[in-house]
Amino acid sequence: MLNSNATTNFRLNLPLNFSDDENLKFFSKINNYIYQDWQIKFLKNIRVSNNCVAFNYFDIIKESCANDEIYKNYCKSYKFFFKYCLPQFNFSSKKVILFANEYYSNYFHWHEMLQKIIILEQQNLLKDSLILLPKKNSKFSFIVESLKILGIKDQQILVINKKSNIKINELIFPILPNLNATIINKLRDKLTANVKNINNEFGDKIYISRQGQKLRFIENEQEVVGLLNKYGFKKVIMEKYSYQEQIAICHNARYVVGPHGAGLTNILFMKKNSALLELSAKDDEDFFNGFYILANMLEHNYLYQKCTIGQNSFIQDSHHSSLNVDLERLERNIKIMLNNNNV
Repeated sequence: MLNSNATTNFRLNLPLNFSDDENLKFFSKINNYIYQDWQIKFLKNIRVSNNCVAFNYFDIIKESCANDEIYKNYCKSYKFFFKYCLPQFNFSSKKVILFANEYYSNYFHWHEMLQKIIILEQQNLLKDSLILLPKKNSKFSFIVESLKILGIKDQQILVINKKSNIKINELIFPILPNLNATIINKLRDKLTANVKNINNEFGDKIYISRQGQKLRFIENEQEVVGLLNKYGFKKVIMEKYSYQEQIAICHNARYVVGPHGAGLTNILFMKKNSALLELSAKDDEDFFNGFYILANMLEHNYLYQKCTIGQNSFIQDSHHSSLNVDLERLERNIKIMLNNNNV
């Protein structure tokens, strides 16, 4: 096993607008982030299911499951093992890398997974190895494109068919449970090393819209866009653009505003000392701090605006609901963002 043997206490900067907004006091409770660094296990004579769960007879490798709950559910029943008894394929002559799972195929978590590719490259373990992908993952263009940018060839990608499993003589199994400041910056450098040249119609100030989405869209978006236009922001609907175009758009941006959602993952492509204003209805009871942590690790300024829950979404809770944005507070936050000397 390879192991970096490091535990890091990463101090997060408070939001840039922290002292200006009483709604943000809870950040003082969550601005300390501790993470365990990477390790790589080398497992012998292992089977891997089509959803990329590794097991040996009736012993499931816990770290190959997306979370503890999924692991416990698999262990409770023999259905998992009956399902994957047959058929099987033998890859005993190949080194195979297992770094992904089907539950982390969304845009944010996928880029967390890509950190493992950086670690494997640093340890010279990528060359001549096959990369296992759940069949579900292979259908997403951003997953395939990101692997290509990181130097993974088509012939290295191995997709397991439904209800099948493969027997592997030597499985390379990297473990990285969360965001890592050093690795995520190296990932940014790799993904933006050859940014595609596009006609940059958006400039350096963009608003990432969730127009057309069923969750977390902004109900008063017309008014929000009108205000943002006054300060030079351009509206972008990211899913209309290819993965490489999204990289280029955000690499050219220095200021990003948007509701909580996958689109904010694109701050990964921004240069250091840029800024993000995240709009969300979440508070100290259920705040998802992924973009807060990511922004800090990438050395961006971070601002947060708590919004009220809208009335027109299918689900009425702080994570899924639509948003109503306070325009007066938004303008105040935009001024803080733009007037900060460090940006």
